Amino acid sequence: VAGYLSLWSTKVERPTAAQLKYVFESGDDTFSDITVVRAFPAGDRVRVRVSATRDRVTPARIPGRPPFTSHSTTTWVLVYVSEGDDWKLVREGSAADDLADRIAEAPTAEAREELLTEEPELVNDALIMSLSRRAGQAAQDQNYPAAQAGFERMLDVARRVGNKRLEGEALQNL
Repeated sequence: VAGYLSLWSTKVERPTAAQLKYVFESGDDTFSDITVVRAFPAGDRVRVRVSATRDRVTPARIPGRPPFTSHSTTTWVLVYVSEGDDWKLVREGSAADDLADRIAEAPTAEAREELLTEEPELVNDALIMSLSRRAGQAAQDQNYPAAQAGFERMLDVARRVGNKRLEGEALQNL
């Protein structure tokens, strides 16, 4: 836990030791096929997209049963900031969440289109759901202009990928 926390910038909200302890103790993870897919430098920051295969062994919930093993391949984005001579982590999350954040922050339709065009492999249902979560959170926070904008982005992407169900959800929320 201490080693992982030392990778983080002290200038951002980072995971707590208790959160990390829970994650680390919830299963035994082995990572393989770790690949840096792409790095996106921007000023004093760099976003690094990483793909990895995770095998997780979880203890059996029923005594006498074998442990459960899951196998998955996922993509994360790690955002680092230059602090002195070091690169420190300021954010980690799924690639879809990262793209959804950037779409939400894009000032124009042209800027959003550029983001979607740059990373077509991420324009899928996971991105739509990430946009939906952000818009839903804005609605819960009673930030209705942000919620409306978020559901409009969700609608745009759902139409782009041809997902009628998620298009309907976006329309319903609007």
